[in-house]
Amino acid sequence: MRTGILIALLAASTACAAPLSAQFREKLAANLGKVETVEAAFIQNRRLKSLDMTLAITGRLALEKGKRMAWLVREPMRYMCVISEQGLAQWDGDSGEVLKLSAKRIPWLRLIYGSLSGWLSADLDALEKEFTVETSGERSLRLTPLDAGFFKEYVKTVEFEFGPGLDRVERLRIVEKNGDEMEIVFRDVVNNQPIPGERWQLPPPSNAF
Repeated sequence: MRTGILIALLAASTACAAPLSAQFREKLAANLGKVETVEAAFIQNRRLKSLDMTLAITGRLALEKGKRMAWLVREPMRYMCVISEQGLAQWDGDSGEVLKLSAKRIPWLRLIYGSLSGWLSADLDALEKEFTVETSGERSLRLTPLDAGFFKEYVKTVEFEFGPGLDRVERLRIVEKNGDEMEIVFRDVVNNQPIPGERWQLPPPSNAF
């Protein structure tokens, strides 16, 4: 289930979408495109259609663009994973165990990392390799998986909502093919500041919770 939390990050409204304009692309590149590191708190609400229930998850994200990402869950369980192009390492708070998976042995991990990193930094070049990208508002993008893409089988749509300065992702919403939905709201976003080494530590230090 907890590995599924990560994969689930891999969001969308029924708002009218329009082709991505050169102006929007330029504004996004001039602002969010300059972001190299991100730290933020998040609230994730995942609606499970088959069970008619919503699971709320809170935690913290750390991202070094093009290098690695850490996803720490504080409630309702304790869990953390660090993912990069080299692979994934995850810690389970119940067992206290750390599991490591190499991208050399599991090639799709590299794809998932690239997509997650692309989503959270709104890397349009990376996104357009897997999705049709359209604007769905003054500060939002709507993604639809390409027919030949990896996510076509699992994801129906993904939507991003950016901050007023287009320098941060404030909301991510995913609608899956099976009817499940997930919304992640990011708060206290800090860009382009050094990320402490303890953010990548597995097991995480006690003060992380």
